[in-house]
Amino acid sequence: MTGWSPSGPSDQSQPLNGWSPPGPPTVTAPRVGWWYEPVVAALLSGSGQLSVSAYVRVPAAVNLAGAGQLSVAAYAITPAAAQFAGVGALTATAYARVPADAQLIGAGVLAVAAQRWYQYVTAALAGSGALSVGAYARVPATVALAGAGALAVGAAFPAKSATTTTYATAGTSTYTIPWWCRYIDVIMVGSGGGGSGGDTGFGATGNGGSAGSWTAVTLTRGVDIPWNATTLTVTVGTGGTGGAKGTSGNTGTATTLTYTDPSGTSHTVTAAAGAGAPYGGGTGQPGASPGNETYNGVTYTGGGTATSGSSGSAGKSPGGGGGGGAGGYFGSGSPGFNGAPGASWLVARQT
Repeated sequence: MTGWSPSGPSDQSQPLNGWSPPGPPTVTAPRVGWWYEPVVAALLSGSGQLSVSAYVRVPAAVNLAGAGQLSVAAYAITPAAAQFAGVGALTATAYARVPADAQLIGAGVLAVAAQRWYQYVTAALAGSGALSVGAYARVPATVALAGAGALAVGAAFPAKSATTTTYATAGTSTYTIPWWCRYIDVIMVGSGGGGSGGDTGFGATGNGGSAGSWTAVTLTRGVDIPWNATTLTVTVGTGGTGGAKGTSGNTGTATTLTYTDPSGTSHTVTAAAGAGAPYGGGTGQPGASPGNETYNGVTYTGGGTATSGSSGSAGKSPGGGGGGGAGGYFGSGSPGFNGAPGASWLVARQT
């Protein structure tokens, strides 16, 4: 039924569109922006198999520690360093456009390969077991091995043919040891002796001088001479002078080579000189020839004989004795002729 009440009828109003003091909620529109990724460092430790691969355009360092098999591959356009410490099999491969050093320390099998075309390559191995390193370089390479077990390193000179240096003038010279050689053959002949003067009373022709003697030896670098030796001293003997008329000829001087062994002791290799011809009982014999010498399949030629008398001559090089002087009467004899100088041949070879 209809009626009334003191409070009046209930509010039946409908919600209407309008506004509120705080206003509508704010909606943020999406925007284009940027974000960053911080540097990530990875450390691995534990047991079992641990592995990581790193590819960088700047220097990269990777440390592995633990037991079992540890391995890492590093590729860099600038220097890359890799350090390994642990037990088991440790391996590393480094490729770089600038000098690279690799160090392995531990027990078991330690190996590193370094290949460089233009920079120095240095590889150091220390530990126990089998240590090996291969170095390929176009400039000097230094390899240091230290530890217990089997240590091996191989080095070889580029192949070179044997070269011969000849000294045939009396006097002292310095021989420069070729850096690539292993052996040096030394072949020497002493100087010849002088001929005696002719007789002045009975017309007897003087005698020719004796020839120098041959000597040949081989010096081995690292055994007879140290590897860091760079020179040898060679002295070619001077021929003996002929005797004045009515006197004996004079003995020449020896041909020598001097070197110092690895202990610092000096040694001299000597090829004796020929003796001067004695005066008296002249038979007019010619100045003697030393003959030829064959060593390691190569023949070295000595001087020939020298005529005595009025058509006499000096000794024939190398190593020949001088001819005797012509005889005369009443003090008219002629002096003897000088002996020839010695000679030395040094042959540098690899085998």
